Amino acid sequence: MEHPAKAARKAMRIVLSAVLSSQACLAQADSWERVKLIEPSARVVVKLHSGNTVNGTMQAWSQEKLTVLEDDGISAWIARPDIARVWLVTGRTRGQKAKRAFLVTSAVLIGAAVIVYSVRYRGAEDGGVVMAVGLYAAPVVGAIAALIASLFPPHRELIYAAPAASNVGD
Repeated sequence: MEHPAKAARKAMRIVLSAVLSSQACLAQADSWERVKLIEPSARVVVKLHSGNTVNGTMQAWSQEKLTVLEDDGISAWIARPDIARVWLVTGRTRGQKAKRAFLVTSAVLIGAAVIVYSVRYRGAEDGGVVMAVGLYAAPVVGAIAALIASLFPPHRELIYAAPAASNVGD
């Protein structure tokens, strides 16, 4: 009978080799096929070999080209040889993050001011000061939170990267 530690190491080697071989197979597959899995109307960023960038929503995919509806409403047909990288954009935009941060922070501060006023200062002369400070501070702190949240861009997942140009014959 085999020692349990030796059997565990053997099992770990088998699992590790299976994982590494599957990763190698995925790396060899044509990543252009992954682009067709992007749903129409999903946000994408397409980097061209020329250095230009196309931002918009995915419209169509084929073996030869990609069709993207740009943010300004123009439909762009981009040939596959011109594409360097394609990213899928997920999550909230900077503006959406800023709006949410402002609203949540302001609501929390106003709620805290109301709770402190109602529990501690109800009927006291200086209770109005606490409420006023809470109400005036909420939009200021909310704006600061919105500014900080707008610094974080949406998440981008690399879907396609063009293969490196080979210098055969040079």
